[in-house]
Amino acid sequence: MNILLIGGSGSFINNLIIKLNKEGHRVYLLTGSRYDNHPYQKVFEKYNFGYDSTCLNEIFESIHPDLTIFMGAYDTNFNWRSAEEESVKYSARMMNILMSYVMAGSGRFVYLSSDEVYSGDYAADITEEQPSTPQGYKSMVLSQAEEMCASYRRTCDKDILVLRLDHLFVIPDYLIFRLTGSHVTDHTYGSRSMLMDLRRGEWSPELLRLFGVDRGKLGTLIEPSSVVGTVTEDGS
Repeated sequence: MNILLIGGSGSFINNLIIKLNKEGHRVYLLTGSRYDNHPYQKVFEKYNFGYDSTCLNEIFESIHPDLTIFMGAYDTNFNWRSAEEESVKYSARMMNILMSYVMAGSGRFVYLSSDEVYSGDYAADITEEQPSTPQGYKSMVLSQAEEMCASYRRTCDKDILVLRLDHLFVIPDYLIFRLTGSHVTDHTYGSRSMLMDLRRGEWSPELLRLFGVDRGKLGTLIEPSSVVGTVTEDGS
């Protein structure tokens, strides 16, 4: 399968590349920057172009991807320090990517959104049908991007899927979460994320800002072999 990943460098996209390579897919990468010198895992072909480039149409037509995944809310090309300015850029780039995908008419498009489109406290689990309640520029533009995907899906009859992610897990963390409900990461796996301050044994605020990762998406760091909880009724 030809798979096009769209997003800036970071542990999330690199782990995704590793997984797809292991499954035998042919992975292409659009970095979103003309001058990207950040490390990525090995891909079949890498394109260093901005999302506003006129070359996007040609890239889609050349690859004919069976699957396109846009990192969206987790794209490290957007730093959100100036949320108002970044939201304008995000919306325009999202539109250009979607237009290029639609014009090429190839495969499924997956947009990774975030639970940040919801604000406030909810007594029950949020369902797929629950309308978003964004507050602030970032959550508002993420919600608008979801609506953009829905509009293109209806109007152009395209296979466009929105995935809202809550937390970021590696596989052991996910198993622990499913069994106990605890969102934790031991130092062994945390150190592989390139987001840890190894001297302090904590998530590095500087690296989180650099890669645009929300601290709330990461598990609490613990020592290996720590007791993290008991198996819940749902996990048993």
